[in-house]
Amino acid sequence: MTSDDTNALTFKLFETNSYFGTEPSQVKILKQEKVACLADNDTRLALDPNDKYKIQTKPHGHGDVHSLLYSSGLLEQWYACWLRNWVYSFR
Repeated sequence: MTSDDTNALTFKLFETNSYFGTEPSQVKILKQEKVACLADNDTRLALDPNDKYKIQTKPHGHGDVHSLLYSSGLLEQWYACWLRNWVYSFR
């Protein structure tokens, strides 16, 4: 799972290292969207220090993995090819 901040570099890493011995089709990279940042525990939105009308954003985090697996169609692909009981995630 990547974000706008890491997606291009992640693909470059895999391509530079020949997908670490796997076929490119075996590697599934899902890009998460960004969400608004909170500035504090009172849930104030974090504003851009250079533009008080712009809200800072960040990757949503690991909570996106379930919705990304579903919305990307990857779960359906896995189910159609082979049914597994476990999925391992490295972070």
